[in-house]
Amino acid sequence: MGNENLEELLEQKYSVVIIESPYGKGYAAKIFALAGCTSFGMTPEEVMTGIEEAKREWIRSAEEDGFGIPKPASKEISEEELIDPEGLSDAMKEMIGYLHDQEITKIVPYRSEAANGIRIYPD
Repeated sequence: MGNENLEELLEQKYSVVIIESPYGKGYAAKIFALAGCTSFGMTPEEVMTGIEEAKREWIRSAEEDGFGIPKPASKEISEEELIDPEGLSDAMKEMIGYLHDQEITKIVPYRSEAANGIRIYPD
């Protein structure tokens, strides 16, 4: 694939799930569409920078190895999974504030089997 197509792939926006790190302080982020694409960080900035780097590396590696690259898709969140943002921890509220500062506005607080978190949808 040519460099132009690779650059287009690298710029694709995927939905990201963010939870508080299960290991204590910090955050964990995952792009479900890209198997194994995860990031951890102590601050909102670290985890968001890390997940973007992980996404780009995942796509580059898949391209080099000749694997297909999934198109961005949004998993709908059911009514049962939605939660009131006031029910989120202070750390997750800090994350939402950071995302708003970055002009990311499609943020959905939700509950999963593992933890309460947020899902960010591409604009």
